[in-house]
Amino acid sequence: MTPYWVRTTCGEYEKGQAALIASIFFMLISLAILGSVGVLGISHLERARELLYARQSLATAESGLDDAIYRIANAKAITDGETIYLNKASAVVAVPGISGG
Repeated sequence: MTPYWVRTTCGEYEKGQAALIASIFFMLISLAILGSVGVLGISHLERARELLYARQSLATAESGLDDAIYRIANAKAITDGETIYLNKASAVVAVPGISGG
């Protein structure tokens, strides 16, 4: 049996090194790509959530305004500081008094 240093210099055990290095390199590139896709997905999810909250806030504010207009148009009682709850949000309708008649 030949010593280890003789076997490695003969190329007997060096046949798989290129394939091993190429597979590790490919795996590192794949992990980098998957990481960047994950970061992009999380940022898009955050923007979608912010858009949802903005639309819910707008719907709640408009519903408070619509309720106040409905009450004024139909001569129903409306108090200052009327609160409307919708979509886990609240809209406070402030009705100022009319000065001078």
